[in-house]
Amino acid sequence: MLVWPTSHVGMLHPAGSEKAQQRCGDFVTLATAAIDGTSYSDAKQLFTISSNQVETRKSLFEEIGLLYVPHGSNKIVLTELGRQFYDIVHDGKASQSAKKINQATALLVFALSKCQVNRPQSHGSPRLSAADRVACEIRPYAALWQAIRDLGGHIALHEFMGPMRRLWSVDKYDSVIDEILSARKESKNLATSDELTGKDEMNYRIYWISHMSVGDSLLSYERATGVLSVVPNLWSVVETVLHFQAGCAGSKTDVISARTWSDVDDYYSNLVGAACPHYLASGSPKVVDLNGQSIADLTSYSLDKSGAVIYVTGGPSLCQLPVLLQCFHPGETANLLRIDAKEQRSDGSIRLKLGAGRPITDLTLLKRTLGNPQ
Repeated sequence: MLVWPTSHVGMLHPAGSEKAQQRCGDFVTLATAAIDGTSYSDAKQLFTISSNQVETRKSLFEEIGLLYVPHGSNKIVLTELGRQFYDIVHDGKASQSAKKINQATALLVFALSKCQVNRPQSHGSPRLSAADRVACEIRPYAALWQAIRDLGGHIALHEFMGPMRRLWSVDKYDSVIDEILSARKESKNLATSDELTGKDEMNYRIYWISHMSVGDSLLSYERATGVLSVVPNLWSVVETVLHFQAGCAGSKTDVISARTWSDVDDYYSNLVGAACPHYLASGSPKVVDLNGQSIADLTSYSLDKSGAVIYVTGGPSLCQLPVLLQCFHPGETANLLRIDAKEQRSDGSIRLKLGAGRPITDLTLLKRTLGNPQ
């Protein structure tokens, strides 16, 4: 039975495990070689690991869309997405900056959300026929994260190793979710003991847990229960990226559907390797209730002032905020901000036009309610 393939190496992340940080260093080595015009064969000589291990890491970077070496060539091509990631992690100090960690996490989530089984190279394991790859209509990570949203913020390993990883058609998504929800009511296991504990799929399980959690940054895995649960303070990045893929229309089909491509350059330049919008690192705005009034927290967004009018630009997660909603931003502490208008722009971003809202009478209480006491 067909299952989603994966690269045979764990995820990279600048603030992850020691190995995840080492993979960031491996990426920087190949990215630097691409920038300098160094051939792939010469770049492999810069590593202390074996040639096969370099190939494995390259396959991961190709799967994500950070760089690629066109089949039959000796040239490393750094994508726009890869250049963005390089700029964040190249100095090895990203783990010391909360802002850079958030940016790197958002970029990796954006990258993974666009990965698909139907890709031109670095096909992962288990190996699939070309016909089976083309037949897969799913973006696995996007579908998996969407499922976690629909399943209450967690997924058990047996649910993933059972029906989730076998999802091949967009029109089967709802039935997979229904199957999992029904099994939960009956405490039914959806995977075999070999799939959950057997040696044959041990590496597959390890790599998928690492990848879907983006190096344990987005999901925490409890071995005793076999459940992966969202990490709240970073999961908002996933919400924002899924909103971006769906657009303001909120189409789940657009989130999980694979895209078509014409050749390897089209796939990496225009699909998975296209630049990540900078505003996706802002996450989704939190809305709280203060004395019966809904207030949106725009702390993570930048204010663009033009006279008495203020603008905020972000992803489609801003679509959920209604006109006239009161908002808070630490750059404006005398009054709340009021959403006067919303505009969807050609690049997929949403721009809010803000005016002066109600006076802030108790700033300390407001910040405490928002969970931002500073």
